[in-house]
Amino acid sequence: MTNVLDTLDDTEQATATKPNVEAENQSISTVKQTTIILSDGDEKKKSQATLLIEIGQQGKLFHCSSGDAYTEIILSDVKATLKIRSREYKEYLSHKLYKLTDKGANSNAISDSIATLEAEAKFNGREVTIAVRSHFYDDSIFIDMGTKDRSIIEVRSTGWKSVNKAPIKFIRKNGMTALPAPTDGNIELLKKYINVSEDEFPLIYGWIFCALAGVKPYPILILQGEQGTGKST
Repeated sequence: MTNVLDTLDDTEQATATKPNVEAENQSISTVKQTTIILSDGDEKKKSQATLLIEIGQQGKLFHCSSGDAYTEIILSDVKATLKIRSREYKEYLSHKLYKLTDKGANSNAISDSIATLEAEAKFNGREVTIAVRSHFYDDSIFIDMGTKDRSIIEVRSTGWKSVNKAPIKFIRKNGMTALPAPTDGNIELLKKYINVSEDEFPLIYGWIFCALAGVKPYPILILQGEQGTGKST
């Protein structure tokens, strides 16, 4: 009996190097279901490497300006961006293959498939901007909230809002946790917890804003004072 695995197929052609938010989200929203078959047209059993490549090609393959290869896949019904050589992506491929064949992927098959998918992302995929946690783009700051649904907020001079799309792709590092949901507030409340003079608070505000803006180089905050002045608390 021939087993099949339903996966996602992205049909967008990779052409532009500048992010096109509307085209990006249109292509993601119109993905279709395809099937991967264990045997080829001659009923010859496909190798594990071939199956892994076909599984990987159902994702969205692209690269960043430094040449690193990435993919966008569906994890728990949510779009997620992973580095192709990451452990998480290798485990994703192995899991999909196990569901398809009831067998684990051998190391050679993983290595060969990763090399092929990486080459496709680098040479056929488009270039996108990759960021961790926050990124400044076109007078807006986009922030990955770190939640399971991978929600994003956009911050502008006029305020903030939750958005379903962003002109960049966020990846996550080990140890990243969710940020609290933003609410309307008063930044002056920080004065209750930080023991600095009134004249020095603009430096604190500037450091916080730069940390969230995602623009390098980042300023370094140095707190100086005698013992007991609340530097660590």
